[in-house]
Amino acid sequence: MLIRNSRCRRSGIYLTLVALFVFVLLGFVALVVGLGFISTDKTRLQNALNLAALGALEAYTRESGDHNSRCTVAVERANEIIGLNKLPGVKEQLGFLGGLCRREGAGPGPGGSLSVGMWLRERPENSDPCKGEYPCFHALDSGPTNIFPVINAVKIDGKTQSDNKLIVPIARVLGRNAFQITATATASIVPRCLALLLDVSMSTTQETHYQSFNTDDNGLINQDGGPESGKYGFFAIRYDDEVKVYENNPYLCSQIPLDTDECSNRLDKVAFCDLLTRQNRGNDTNRYNHYRSDYGAFTGTPFGDLLVDNRIDERNEPFFYGAEPLGTYYFSFNLALRMLLREASGEDRAALIVFRSQMDVAPDGPPKGLSRDFSSLVNLTNLKNRTDGEDNFIKRGWLPVAGVGNTNIVGALDLAITQLSNPVLCPEEAHRVIILASDGVMNCARKEGVEGNEYRCSGDYNTYKKAEEQLLGSPPGAEGSILQRLQRSNITLTSLIRGAHVEPNFKNVRENGNGRLIDLAEAWVRNPDISELVDGEPGFRPSTPPDECITQSDGGIYNEDLANKGAFEHLTRWTDKIAGDECDGIQYRGIFRRVNRVFAQMSLASGGIWCPLMDQCVDSSPACDNGTCYEPDPEDPECGCKSDCDPSDINCCESRQGCVRRLKPRLRRHNVTQTCAIKDMSPAMQAAECAVQSLGTTPFALVEEEE
Repeated sequence: MLIRNSRCRRSGIYLTLVALFVFVLLGFVALVVGLGFISTDKTRLQNALNLAALGALEAYTRESGDHNSRCTVAVERANEIIGLNKLPGVKEQLGFLGGLCRREGAGPGPGGSLSVGMWLRERPENSDPCKGEYPCFHALDSGPTNIFPVINAVKIDGKTQSDNKLIVPIARVLGRNAFQITATATASIVPRCLALLLDVSMSTTQETHYQSFNTDDNGLINQDGGPESGKYGFFAIRYDDEVKVYENNPYLCSQIPLDTDECSNRLDKVAFCDLLTRQNRGNDTNRYNHYRSDYGAFTGTPFGDLLVDNRIDERNEPFFYGAEPLGTYYFSFNLALRMLLREASGEDRAALIVFRSQMDVAPDGPPKGLSRDFSSLVNLTNLKNRTDGEDNFIKRGWLPVAGVGNTNIVGALDLAITQLSNPVLCPEEAHRVIILASDGVMNCARKEGVEGNEYRCSGDYNTYKKAEEQLLGSPPGAEGSILQRLQRSNITLTSLIRGAHVEPNFKNVRENGNGRLIDLAEAWVRNPDISELVDGEPGFRPSTPPDECITQSDGGIYNEDLANKGAFEHLTRWTDKIAGDECDGIQYRGIFRRVNRVFAQMSLASGGIWCPLMDQCVDSSPACDNGTCYEPDPEDPECGCKSDCDPSDINCCESRQGCVRRLKPRLRRHNVTQTCAIKDMSPAMQAAECAVQSLGTTPFALVEEEE
């Protein structure tokens, strides 16, 4: 009997323990599941806050008002994004952040708070706002000076209450009605470092001011004292040349000088003689004709006093921004800098490197080069800024002047890469961009076997080849090449190439030869053989000269290197005197397309943009099948039109004029070289579009403070 009772008591204890264990187990499972819900909710809340922080920062930077209006827009955008999300087990709507950044009514809301401030990657020189803990977010939520672009970050502290039915009972046991879910997200503007490389050698004005004519030709200078064609001329003429021509050399502008000692082989003087015969422009809109009335006097430049062609025509198409392609280069740089000035963060930096054989860098600093002083760069690249005595591109001497030549692209890129790779000048996490504006014809190369960067400039083809090898490497991207340095430093190169002697181009590529047109960057990924994407073959105009005029063959077999050498050596010289009368007086001009392949490869391989600046296609030309070249793009949302419709319909593409027109797709044939523009845009607008695209819109990124 006692044994039986003992067994019953033990069984009862076991049942009680099992029941208690099951209860505890179920409670533990409920807790685990509930905490799992909370963890999931926290992750979802974190994701929502991440998106909200990015959106709020973008809204703050895009708003054009003062700090308070920027803050209001940022809070509204953050609440809008957070409110679109729903968390399991949370009944209340997410959002309802309070804006600590508002000057009035500041304070956290039911859903948390939004602050604006500075993301500091390292301690500032003269203060320690984060007490030695970097990187950090330093709130700047009020005060009249705390406005964009000083502010470069947004921080959101979000919270909500979980009323999950599995959690509430446990929370009540612990003396709480619910578990609070919190998360923090910080978004910062990724700094951008931009180096603009501007070629101001003599070739950058030769589309409109052709300086290369033969002073030995007695027939060149006419009775009135000028070259036969109005295209001959200089963008800038040294003022002392006017005095000498006008007062001291009375026979210079005669057809047959009386005394050879009074002749001149200074081309800028001959060009001035040309101006003497054409005093006033009047109604002549021809960009190739130059008149004395076009020029203005400027004093105190590095080259002394200058006469500079002041003509700018924005009334008659094609618009004229000064000497070309120099005007196109300046226009595109100015537009990119204006965008940067409007949207820049406190971390963005830019430099302008102007080069011939030597480099000149702006802003002047400190530090010299990469700087946040965008307004001065905007003024210096504004071709309309020509007030004598003020700081402008003429005062700086950033224009082609006779007797000061050479094109040192290697040196300019060396300097730009050095600056962009310096963490003191450009933060390590920055987006680094180089934009080069040039015709690409180099005649300066780095000296070998010399410590430091020293350069030799010469007009021979071997110097060009040496410079090309230093850019690309052999094979391309080899150790020590500029291309390899760009790739290692994560620097992208955008090349704006245009000039009178290079015929910028690319080849049309269709998928499988007959499918859709492939973007050049996509074509490069598929087949990085640059010869399949860009025409780099040498040529001549108006046609290929015979071997008697210029050697292109070796033993009767075509030799590309010899042909390139011939084209290079005749970029600015005519061939009618090379072989006496054997060329029948025909003037052949070299077309050096090789530079297109070089800079297309440099750009595409570095992740940048290859931007050949081409003239617009001409209606009724063979390239357009003797018909209309361009049509509105039906896939372009800016056009908002439809195809295959009645032209009288206002929504028909054929009746729309408000969008950029594109070259008709059927006119772009596979593997055919494209030498006229795909978009119905001037070279200046093409250059501006490429410059802005390479810079990109203000980039944003999520960041975290170190714990």
